[in-house]
Amino acid sequence: MSNSNSSLHDIAVQVCTVQCRCAVYIISSPRLHWNFRKANWDLFYSTLDKSIVTIPSKSISIEEAYHRLQGAIFRAASQSIPHGRRPLYTYTPCLDEECKALPEQYEASGDPDIADHLTESLDAARRVRWEESTANLNFTHSSRK
Repeated sequence: MSNSNSSLHDIAVQVCTVQCRCAVYIISSPRLHWNFRKANWDLFYSTLDKSIVTIPSKSISIEEAYHRLQGAIFRAASQSIPHGRRPLYTYTPCLDEECKALPEQYEASGDPDIADHLTESLDAARRVRWEESTANLNFTHSSRK
């Protein structure tokens, strides 16, 4: 790999990381998630290397070249970085039958009393769960040996 391709790769990785992380926050329903720890960076580099050489540098405008570079980065990232969508509402600990309808009621009305009631109910349920969990702890054996 030549020095110019190496620097293009470095720039592309930085742009990819920023754009993919921004996508997680921009897309709200359902959210896009990128797992950078499990990325196949060799595949990313090789895919990006094949795409970069096809972008003409002098016959198109800088905006068009940038747009094509973005597309190449996103395609390489889509092929080499595990990703998916996460639902907006995931598991909420201690959400009982009474509290399940409260988030929808709050979103519909915007009433702060509903939000306070939901928070207080969840706090109380979590406190009870914590007390039950810690009441049965046995400190006679050490986990460190």
